[in-house]
Amino acid sequence: MSETQVNDVNSAALKDLGKTTRVVNRAFKYIFNAIYVAAFLSLIYWCFASDRYVSEAVVLVQNTDTGGSTQSMDLLNLFSNTTGNKSDQLLLVEYLTSLDMLNKLDKEFDLRSHYSSTDHDIVSRLWDKDVSIEWFYSYFKNRVFATYDDYTGVIRIEAQAFDPETAEKISAFLVKEGEAFMNELTHSVANEQVVFLEEQVDAARNDLRAANDRLLKFQNQKNMASPAIEVENYQRIIADLEKQKSELIIKIQSLPQSIGSDNQIKQSLRSNIKAIDEQIANVRSFITSDKTTSLNDLADKEQALKMDVDFKKDIYSSALTGLVKGKMNAARLIKHVSVLQSPSKPEYALKPERFYCFVATLCIALLVLGMLQLLKSVILDHVD
Repeated sequence: MSETQVNDVNSAALKDLGKTTRVVNRAFKYIFNAIYVAAFLSLIYWCFASDRYVSEAVVLVQNTDTGGSTQSMDLLNLFSNTTGNKSDQLLLVEYLTSLDMLNKLDKEFDLRSHYSSTDHDIVSRLWDKDVSIEWFYSYFKNRVFATYDDYTGVIRIEAQAFDPETAEKISAFLVKEGEAFMNELTHSVANEQVVFLEEQVDAARNDLRAANDRLLKFQNQKNMASPAIEVENYQRIIADLEKQKSELIIKIQSLPQSIGSDNQIKQSLRSNIKAIDEQIANVRSFITSDKTTSLNDLADKEQALKMDVDFKKDIYSSALTGLVKGKMNAARLIKHVSVLQSPSKPEYALKPERFYCFVATLCIALLVLGMLQLLKSVILDHVD
């Protein structure tokens, strides 16, 4: 290759290199200008962004169970006895920021109109009053917050609006609805338990009444207060007759042996003994018999009915005890939402944080510009 050809090739290469360098410089120039414009517009926006007022409230979910113990009442015990568990707090947090709560707030205060008012800048307001509920809910979650503080165990509520009155109303409504929700939730659980126990008591009471009715009906049908008592009375009569019989036998044995068997006294005594034996046999026939109407059989049936009554009494007594304990346990389940800080009425706008946003915008712009400048240098080095 001749020297002229080499020079032509070098000249062409240098020309292509210069062209590539100019393209890279021009592309990064446009990017830098776009970043300058974006940063400038952002800084202007932060200066003129619509004010947003913030109303705050702090609540605590507590239960009514004090434990009933005699432990030392230090601050830790007091707090652990009155503070609801974490699940209750998180449940309330989810409800306060739920779609149902948004619908209630919108129905109460017409939030769509407030957040979409053209009196506010287009960036911070809701773009259209008639946006879908999904977009509105997403916007709502950027304006209303409920957070659980794991360290102190409290719930912090923050509501943002374009005027102080609306912010305070939203915050107060959240506190009121949160308290109503927890009361309704815990009361429903407690009431279900109490209703179930009351049904068991009613059923046990009805069973006891039925058992008593069966016992009374049996006694009325047999025309006696109690077959068992009748058996005892007859047994007492038999014992008295046996005693009389023993006395007569002793009298016969005490007579002189010289008296013959045909003696009138002996015959009278033997007649009395025979009459007593017949009475004893008759009385015993009432008590024991092959028939189902014997007193022993009736007493056995009555005893079974009484045992059933006693059993139903025990069940009824246990049901009453369970009802009392159930009501006490239900009272322990009841939660109470305590307001540690009432919804505040803001006097000046906390949002947006203009100075912070201003500085953050500058820092981000400078950081991006620095990274792009470094990238530009790397590209140009590879081009060279």
